[in-house]
Amino acid sequence: MGVAVTGSECSVPTPELGVGSVRRIKTNERVAMSLPAIRQGSQSLVTMLWAPRVTALRSAEGCLAAPASAVLLTGGIWAVLCLVLQLEGHAPSVVLLPVPRPLYYAVQATLLPGLLVLGWLVLSWVAARITVAPWQRMARAVAPAYAGGLLWFLVVPDVLGYGAWGFEGLAKLVRLTGPLVLIGTWLWAGLAVSAVFRVSRARATLASFVGLLMQAVLLAPVLR
Repeated sequence: MGVAVTGSECSVPTPELGVGSVRRIKTNERVAMSLPAIRQGSQSLVTMLWAPRVTALRSAEGCLAAPASAVLLTGGIWAVLCLVLQLEGHAPSVVLLPVPRPLYYAVQATLLPGLLVLGWLVLSWVAARITVAPWQRMARAVAPAYAGGLLWFLVVPDVLGYGAWGFEGLAKLVRLTGPLVLIGTWLWAGLAVSAVFRVSRARATLASFVGLLMQAVLLAPVLR
């Protein structure tokens, strides 16, 4: 059965990196997606705003359910925005995938939660290799930074910008949110790695940078 969400260490087998890992994180019974886990995940997104170091330390000591729920919640909120854009007849100006432009936001909304979980896994795996840290604990530690960075530096500004200036305003807003989400998530992830694994700030910064770069290479062609 599923693993209970507690404040102590849990034994979770290291998954293989790839699409199969995304499916297991979302559906495997070993990750118990319970209401307490969702509550903890949502709380970690909020506390990242004023206590990122403490949030990372607390997240690192639990099981994967709460950190995974934080990533999925961010993906779900972003997906809702995409559905709103789709229903109001908007489409991105540039599409790299073989998807009809008029349907692109609907397709992206469907894929977003899984894509963000994949990005989280890639970041965690790369950072764990660079810092020689346990993958499971790295995944728990950086999840609030990754999900919170995307939520507060990209998704929320996009929602507010769309409400204030409409679709045309989003194209201008991305000039601000693009660099902001990269720098903000990088700093938060580096802080999490440094705080949890007690490695040097330089090594933590490098690990988070390379991990975020690798996940960006995978996700950037899809996300619009």
